[in-house]
Amino acid sequence: MVATLTQQTGVQDRVAAHRESRLQQIHLSVVVTVFTETLSIHETMAALLANDRGYIHEILLVISPRASEESFAICRGYARQDPRVRVLVQKNNPGIGWAYH
Repeated sequence: MVATLTQQTGVQDRVAAHRESRLQQIHLSVVVTVFTETLSIHETMAALLANDRGYIHEILLVISPRASEESFAICRGYARQDPRVRVLVQKNNPGIGWAYH
């Protein structure tokens, strides 16, 4: 029985190490579209940053050229605070579908 427990522990350790190495390989890019929803920008960014377990490689804030100046300021603020955050301004205002292309 002792040998069995030792074997199980060894297997569990190898499984845990394998799982950990696979998780370290995960790199997510998160795309957030922005227009004028200032409160939801804060809510979304707070949730992303608070729940990140090291997987988020970059956060792209794709902002409409017609967005409010407050929205631009909020996005620029997050980009200054966190090097993973980039602000991309759409050339025109084609809508949310084009933001993902």
